[in-house]
Amino acid sequence: MERDLLGEVKTEYFERFKNAGYFSYRQALATVKEFQPSDPSDPERRFANDLHATIADKLGLEDYSALRFYTAATHTHLDILHGIDGFFELQYSLDNGVSMVTLDVTSFPKESWKADVLITVPDEGFDLNDPEDKKRYRQCIERAANETTALLQERSQKPRKM
Repeated sequence: MERDLLGEVKTEYFERFKNAGYFSYRQALATVKEFQPSDPSDPERRFANDLHATIADKLGLEDYSALRFYTAATHTHLDILHGIDGFFELQYSLDNGVSMVTLDVTSFPKESWKADVLITVPDEGFDLNDPEDKKRYRQCIERAANETTALLQERSQKPRKM
């Protein structure tokens, strides 16, 4: 389900890191970024793309390439070890000012999670031909976009640690 909504890193990732053991958070982020299946500013999967576009609109971005989405779904080190299925990065200044928000997608209620934003979706996914499911899909996108946008804005206004 995560793969259907967010996409999956290139298969070379799994070939290269199959027996790699533990990855620190930074290592896991870097390797996921390296093996993205498409342009992070234009995600392939509809859900990820709709979420990206909704967040970009809420941020008032004229250039969508300032917002990038990275999938980590389905058995990456970031997913397994750090509980993150994907993340957004917003470049908010020319001197490499970047804010990040992590996502976890689930089909069952959780009491705790590691990511910044938890996205709960139906186990069977969304049937966009069904008007009720289409409405639930839009509500899910809207809720996740609102949370992600607020965090990206908050984090882009805080001074960076030196």
